[in-house]
Amino acid sequence: KLAIAKSSGKYFMLAGGHDLWHPSYISECLGVLESDPRVVLCYAQVVVIDSNGDQQQLIEDAIDTRSLDAFNRCRATIWGLSRIPICDPIYGLIDSDFLRRTGLVRNVWGPDNLILIELSLNGAIAQVKKPLYYRRTNRDPAKDVALWTEKYLERIDPQNRKKRVMLTYSRMCYEYFKIISNSDFSTPQKLRLFVDAFASICHRWWRGMLFHDFICAPIRLFFGHRAVYIFKRCVYGLAKSVNLYR
Repeated sequence: KLAIAKSSGKYFMLAGGHDLWHPSYISECLGVLESDPRVVLCYAQVVVIDSNGDQQQLIEDAIDTRSLDAFNRCRATIWGLSRIPICDPIYGLIDSDFLRRTGLVRNVWGPDNLILIELSLNGAIAQVKKPLYYRRTNRDPAKDVALWTEKYLERIDPQNRKKRVMLTYSRMCYEYFKIISNSDFSTPQKLRLFVDAFASICHRWWRGMLFHDFICAPIRLFFGHRAVYIFKRCVYGLAKSVNLYR
């Protein structure tokens, strides 16, 4: 939020400190934004690289809503976010004026998803069909995933560490619903988007919702956050021992 508040340019872009970009990444995205006034965010195809920079995978799924109206843009974004493995579009070039109209970094899991949904209400998301962004995978999921969810939320707001109730994915679902409720769509359209939002979240994160909200949340409520950390380490340690991450 501070970076956006301090910025004065027409466009804004987040940059992951461990990722790489093709030299033409910004210019390619800028060309799309400047040539099509409907576009509020442009990003490129993503290549996953390992810690040594070796290419591992080209992400085929994409969000590109240039041919759609506002209602279908929102639907396509909601479902697109359930297909792509990481919220890569958030690292694209964004129109600053439209970015400031969003809720920015909310105190919730997946604030980047929420930003994209809000942007889709105001304009199109476009993808350059060239692999120009290299997202580095530099964490061992079996090593630190046990604490990742809590640490992520604590970085957003340190006070989250003290909360006894932490419904991680249910709160994200609620924020989806709130954005839809505040939109200018008709009541039937909002109802359709509510169904889409809930179905897409369940499709993508049903395991996380079950584990974090229905198993870990009661442990946190009655025994505190340290008990959750210990429980998660045991569960993820067991998963690693049986090669579940493979």
